[in-house]
Amino acid sequence: MSGRQRVMVVGAGGHARVVESLLRYVPDVELAGFADRTRASLGERIGGAAVTTTWDELPAWRDAGVTAVALAIGDNAERARMFAAATAHGYRVLGLRHPTAFVERDAVVGEAAVICAGAILGAGCRLGANTLVNTGAIVDHECAIGDHAHLGPGCRLAGRVTVGALTFVGLGATVREGIRIGASVVVGMGSVVVADIPDDTVAYGVPSRVRAATERPGA
Repeated sequence: MSGRQRVMVVGAGGHARVVESLLRYVPDVELAGFADRTRASLGERIGGAAVTTTWDELPAWRDAGVTAVALAIGDNAERARMFAAATAHGYRVLGLRHPTAFVERDAVVGEAAVICAGAILGAGCRLGANTLVNTGAIVDHECAIGDHAHLGPGCRLAGRVTVGALTFVGLGATVREGIRIGASVVVGMGSVVVADIPDDTVAYGVPSRVRAATERPGA
């Protein structure tokens, strides 16, 4: 895409600071501001810009010259919803990658994926659309990560792990080689996953065990 892009960051929590820092490595980008879920934080500053709008005003952002968005939403269901809304209204949803992240040459990175500082994607990995690979996460060879998933800071996935869509793997969790984690799963921080985890569940512990059920968005 040629020309300078005016970008709205969608989200105004802690992760918004991370996304703002990632945008500094993208050429020809102008930060328009931040959009929050509600009006409560309007006018607050986050780094170099202010919260200027809300998510439900997305169709009108184009009137302010916004052509692209960067999603700064940790919650997978909310991030998926805003990805769909932004795409439907013709905005480009930016993929971002910190320069210290390592992505192997044959890894496949989906549309609008965000890869934070120090993350590693090994040989033959496949990363779905709108996924978030947080700071220092390690995704070893031939892993497959579904759309809208979130790999938390410092988590470690051994080779050939499958993570379903809309799944969250928490801070520092470790997943054994070849494990299959289903869709819409929450894996608690620090967990050690040594057995497959079915869809729509919450699992945690050392070793991790299924503790509860979750609900898919719209269920």
